[in-house]
Amino acid sequence: MVDESHNCAPSGRGRYATDSLRTQALRLLVPHFEHKLFLTATPHNGYPESFSALLELLDNQRFARSTPPDPSN
Repeated sequence: MVDESHNCAPSGRGRYATDSLRTQALRLLVPHFEHKLFLTATPHNGYPESFSALLELLDNQRFARSTPPDPSN
């Protein structure tokens, strides 16, 4: 479980998101756990690349950093 997960989202501007040290640490941890729960009451920074990178940490089979979510699925 990650509380205040918005702090782990990569900073995103333009066409890519840059991993912070927190993001890098989370990338090392998530493969070792089947279940993940990210909690936050703070909105993300507004950059879609940053948000999709955070979703990718939760489920890399459904979300990819460079591909926006498909609303029809």
